[in-house]
Amino acid sequence: MWQGVLAKWPGILGGIALTTILGLGLLETSLGDRARFESYDLPFQFRPILKPKDVVLVYLDDSSYQQLHQKYTAPWNRAYFTRFLNRMTKEGAAAVVFDIVFTDALDPATDQEFAEAIGNFGKVVLASDFVIKYYAGNKAAGKSFTLPLRLLNERAADVGASTLFPDEGEYIR
Repeated sequence: MWQGVLAKWPGILGGIALTTILGLGLLETSLGDRARFESYDLPFQFRPILKPKDVVLVYLDDSSYQQLHQKYTAPWNRAYFTRFLNRMTKEGAAAVVFDIVFTDALDPATDQEFAEAIGNFGKVVLASDFVIKYYAGNKAAGKSFTLPLRLLNERAADVGASTLFPDEGEYIR
């Protein structure tokens, strides 16, 4: 029995050495980085593209500023968002995602109405503010998240980041 095991030792040690060298080579080279990045996408190559239905993404654009007479330098009146969520509730939207950061308290009554509309709809995702404070070389050295106003955040289904900065060579997924 031991003779069979001893006869296999060179092959076992060779396999361990080869695996170690290959692993370190992939860990420390651009080929390894590429393999890692490609591996993120691999599972999605074998399934159909999924498109969410009845999900609404809300963001601020120039024509909306002009049509609703809102200032570029000030937060929008949240009564617009309250009316919008009430309409989405009636129309049966599956979810609403705001690509707008609501960090400051404005009018207490309007903020409360907006919070209630978020709670009544139930499937609202709010944005947090992700800020890079400064860079050290080419890497972000200081980062911070600012969550939405607590009154709104407590009623939202979830919170996501409004801005992300990928590391060099990576994608935001």
